[in-house]
Amino acid sequence: MRALMLSWGLLVLLASGCGESTPVFLEPPVIEAENGVLSLTLTPKYTNLSVNDLDLEGRAYMGLFAPATLRVARGDRFQILLENQLPSESTNLHFDGMSLSPLMQGGAAGDDVFLDVEPGEGQLYSVVVPEDHPQGIFTYRPSRFGEIASQLGNGMAGAIVVEGVLDPFPQLSGVTQRTLVLKDLQRSGGTILEQPDPEQLKMLTVNGQVRPRFKANPGEMQFWSVANASANLYYRLALANHTLYEVARDGNRHTRLLALPSIDLPPSARSQFLIVARGEGQYEFSTATLGNRPPGYDAFFGEGSSLYRAGACGEAELAETTGCEDLDASTCMGPQGPCVVGGSLGTLVVADDKVLAPQLPSEDQFPALTDLREENRCRRRVFRFEQGPTGDVYTIDGRPFDPYRIDAEVRLASEENCVEEWRLQNCSGQNHVFHIGQVDFQVLEVNGVPVEFTGYQDTVTMPFRDCDRYESDATECQAVEIEQKIYPIYSCPTANDPRGEVVVRIPFSEIAVGKFTFRSAAANASDAGMMAAMQVCDDDQYPCGAPQR
Repeated sequence: MRALMLSWGLLVLLASGCGESTPVFLEPPVIEAENGVLSLTLTPKYTNLSVNDLDLEGRAYMGLFAPATLRVARGDRFQILLENQLPSESTNLHFDGMSLSPLMQGGAAGDDVFLDVEPGEGQLYSVVVPEDHPQGIFTYRPSRFGEIASQLGNGMAGAIVVEGVLDPFPQLSGVTQRTLVLKDLQRSGGTILEQPDPEQLKMLTVNGQVRPRFKANPGEMQFWSVANASANLYYRLALANHTLYEVARDGNRHTRLLALPSIDLPPSARSQFLIVARGEGQYEFSTATLGNRPPGYDAFFGEGSSLYRAGACGEAELAETTGCEDLDASTCMGPQGPCVVGGSLGTLVVADDKVLAPQLPSEDQFPALTDLREENRCRRRVFRFEQGPTGDVYTIDGRPFDPYRIDAEVRLASEENCVEEWRLQNCSGQNHVFHIGQVDFQVLEVNGVPVEFTGYQDTVTMPFRDCDRYESDATECQAVEIEQKIYPIYSCPTANDPRGEVVVRIPFSEIAVGKFTFRSAAANASDAGMMAAMQVCDDDQYPCGAPQR
């Protein structure tokens, strides 16, 4: 194993809570595969962490709030020994977003989120990156049901980079590449909170730094790979006065370059984009504040209603938050959702001599991808993500997660070249993010509107439902009284009212044979039960029938 370990003694986080000064951006340490194997012992434990010039106690890998980036190529093998030194909780290891086998081989685990590695125990993970695996950014992290939010909220996540995403674009061979792992934390005194509250103020970090400075020359092109490793936080990223040229999403290269003013990055999502630095000056890299008061709801709830989850935004500021300018705004979190406070993530400092940027990739340089709308559809399924009128009961199809129950089964032997079509229905008043392990998918429709094919992904936002109205043009919501409080009623999408429905197509293949999950990407919702188990089986590696665990 060749490890390029940056000296974290040099990582002096100068930024205070008031932001008098800011640190120069630093990459996390890097560990690379050697001779086709990335060998590593990973030891989660309670330790003292340095974040924003604060000494905090929390759970961590490698004793770092921003642990090493793991770099591999297609065909390499992960050989990782997970030694659980957490005193009283189980954990496991998940290669989030990657298409890796979940099956155990010779006593070594695959990408199996159902494993429990008990305190004081160890588990070897040995899994090969397929030769056709997407090239991009992913993460390693725990995915142990019931502990996801607390362990992710303490920073137990790092980046994985499968090399080669820029290979089709030889003109970009010399551009500066940056890896940014976004995390938020909440603390009480010198301790990172056990259960992060998505409604309360957070410290926003980039590679464990607060508001770092990114340096560039005027005209310089850079390639940023950004991973959302927060437990629950939804980011809307923007770089002031700059266009973000997205090359890949969720580790999947697009069919063409997407020129975007901002990029939505929900939990578990990743984005890789180019920037071209403008003239000398300082440009803020930020995430927006996202409101939860869509138009018309004040007429029902009344100003300052306690039924709004004001959280960190505060009652007085709720009406001023962005993202809810109209009912169809994709960045409105919905009245059952939290108001998400944004802020500065860093500053791009552009100075010194002007340089000539290379040409942006042209559409004909992007490798062709199969539009799954043109493939045989062998099955349709509908899944309903529900939250209950009080907003605190999280289920899929009315059932909370049970790791011993199979909620969906795909039989490869009888469904060769099968592409399934899933209708994902958000039956709540809060945005939820669909996320699936082992496979990627193509989004066909959102809210009944067709979506242009630009590539595959493994996360997608399901917009919140509008409340049920007494009449189609009424301003008041239908409601139910529970414990002397009035709550609006949210029904599921229908053919005539498809808001809240996302239609995707999923190409299941042999690499997914085994058992894995699909879920809400928000860790709090997953831990509360908005997760489902599925298995892909065949007649060889993993016979169909009763689940093996």
